[in-house]
Amino acid sequence: MKKIITKPFDRDKIPPRQAWWGMPVVWIWSLYATFGTHLKIHKENTKGLKPPFILLGSHHAFNDFCVTPLAIFPHRANYVSELEGFKNYGEWPYRQVGCLGTRKFVNDIALVRNIKNVLNRGDILVMYPEARYANVGTSSELPVSVGKLVKLMGVPLVTLNMHGNYLQQPIWNHKIRKGVRLEAQMKVLFTSEELKTASVDEINNALKEALSYDEYK
Repeated sequence: MKKIITKPFDRDKIPPRQAWWGMPVVWIWSLYATFGTHLKIHKENTKGLKPPFILLGSHHAFNDFCVTPLAIFPHRANYVSELEGFKNYGEWPYRQVGCLGTRKFVNDIALVRNIKNVLNRGDILVMYPEARYANVGTSSELPVSVGKLVKLMGVPLVTLNMHGNYLQQPIWNHKIRKGVRLEAQMKVLFTSEELKTASVDEINNALKEALSYDEYK
């Protein structure tokens, strides 16, 4: 009989830093998962980039979680994740790999506080603002609140637009397609100084352009 969990998830709990012993495991796993894909990560304006910063990535498929750690290597990060992952894999291991739990499409002040906690201690906060895998290989509209969050935090904003992940393993067919090449563009979209004068609309418009993709095109 399946055990029913009735204890509510503590979203106010400050997430730990990604465990030092887990970082090599994540990197090795990421290298294994992307082996044979000829993964290329092109970096723009990232010279001298150090934590803390926010990284917003496009969201194609599960392999997004393998490309991202390689893009930010050798730094650790905390990842915003829906509660389903905590349920499926267990809260303790999910927190050890740096995940912050939240529900999709809700106002979550506790999450905002914990994002601030992550950045204040000098770490990277990773979020996939589309909040779901690509359905048809094209980018989704981003919520306006993303720009507000970035503006509020005031740390450098980095984007990671990935390509090939959807074509390799689309949400409607989890069998991995061999021979698909993976690629990603990582760039600093706004520095801390630039965010001081940028409006929320300017941030959101820049994000829309930086994270736009059409995999079949």
